[in-house]
Amino acid sequence: MTNNSSFVTIIVPAYNAAATIKETLDSLLAQRNVEFEIIVSDNHSTDNTADIVRSYSDSRISLVTCPVPPPDSDGDPLSISLSSCAHGNTLLDYGKGELLCIFHADDVYEPYIVSKEAAFMNKYPQAGAVFTLGRIINENGDFCYGQPRPLPKPVRHIELFDFSALFESTLLYGAFIMCPTLMTRRSVYKKVGGPRAEYEQASDYDQWFRLATEAPIGIIQEHLFFRRISNNQDSYRGRSIYHYRPLPIFKVYDHFLATTDVAQKISTDALRALNVSRSIDLLRIARNCFTDHHVSEAKNKIHKALISGRPKPAKLRDRVFIWAGWILWGCTQLGFGGIIARLQSKLLAQWKQRRLKVKLT
Repeated sequence: MTNNSSFVTIIVPAYNAAATIKETLDSLLAQRNVEFEIIVSDNHSTDNTADIVRSYSDSRISLVTCPVPPPDSDGDPLSISLSSCAHGNTLLDYGKGELLCIFHADDVYEPYIVSKEAAFMNKYPQAGAVFTLGRIINENGDFCYGQPRPLPKPVRHIELFDFSALFESTLLYGAFIMCPTLMTRRSVYKKVGGPRAEYEQASDYDQWFRLATEAPIGIIQEHLFFRRISNNQDSYRGRSIYHYRPLPIFKVYDHFLATTDVAQKISTDALRALNVSRSIDLLRIARNCFTDHHVSEAKNKIHKALISGRPKPAKLRDRVFIWAGWILWGCTQLGFGGIIARLQSKLLAQWKQRRLKVKLT
């Protein structure tokens, strides 16, 4: 046995993961060139997730039950999200490794992800966490969402992101951290704390930003896991709670802008990109309001997005969204904005389904 500084504890939070947990555990047991343990933390699953984990005789696998019972919510997405955060906060003391991975119970991991992340952490003792890139698969294990993406070109040269660099890059280039690949130092993770429920489904980015305020984080630019996306996921279905609400990532951005000096350290382009993203999200809400015949609320959101927000998008994709918003605004003035919004909503739903089903050639 190596000492705890190189031994890795892999924690897999699980809830009703019977359909995928075996494939996940098999991929983790196949890890090479590293000593590790796997702890599955079951959040009171109502399927046979726990029985599947118990069926393994490998001494490296153990099963624990989350000490915080989930709420009796009849599957309410927000309650499930809050329960997931509560579950995450129970993971800090599990296992014995100083290096701590928190992986997902429905993803599949390449045989060298753990050893390469551990090597990165040993190379950069000042780093508090590391992530990798990955490919997207659907519920059937088929590749989808097109070709796997590299890091945005302007940040590919960065070995370690401090908080300001991570915050600005996220504003400019979107959410490029792949959550299910986290390896962190237990000492740093304990100091920062687990996910905070008030940030709901953006609690992961709140946590990454907090990690980055404590110590820089790295991203290995290799695709070392397969992230499963499907309509059956609580996180995917949970987006319905934001039908008429802003996405919680903006609450995260606003919190750090208000409580740190990051606004003085990042570029005006980054702040402008945040304003554009906020306007696009308001247009999304307006479209939903129109589709559901809440016309006055839709008009209010469009006005807030375009007239008050005054977005100035730099990217072509963002310009298209804003142009579509102006077209929708014009349609509202002519009295048939609802028709356009419903058509747009149908086209968007078809596009999302196609992305989940398309295989790589």
